[in-house]
Amino acid sequence: MKIRAVAGAVVAAMVGITGTIFVGSPASAAIADCTAYENVVCLTENADWTGRVWRQTQEQVGNCTNFGSDFNNKASLAANRYRGSVGFWLYDGANCTGARLYIESWRYHVLSEDHFDNKASSIKTVLL
Repeated sequence: MKIRAVAGAVVAAMVGITGTIFVGSPASAAIADCTAYENVVCLTENADWTGRVWRQTQEQVGNCTNFGSDFNNKASLAANRYRGSVGFWLYDGANCTGARLYIESWRYHVLSEDHFDNKASSIKTVLL
């Protein structure tokens, strides 16, 4: 039993460190996957914090990051969990091209309110 507990803790730590895409089935799991962390940008597949979650630090996003086929055009909510000095642009085209939407520091955006629901294909860090 102890081995399973240690293995579970290691897997949880690796997911938190790498910030990779994963599926959160209950709504509370998806919201916690975003709000439990500061200094990340977090996108969810659904505007009610459910579905797939994409979470990265500004260093991981960098100058431009394309969403993979498993998250391209699927974001419905964006949360910038940085306090000050870091913003993000979401783009509807690959390689940070096309229409864009700015995500301010410490803000949540329901993307349908900005006519950007299921359109994000890439993301770029903006250091303020």
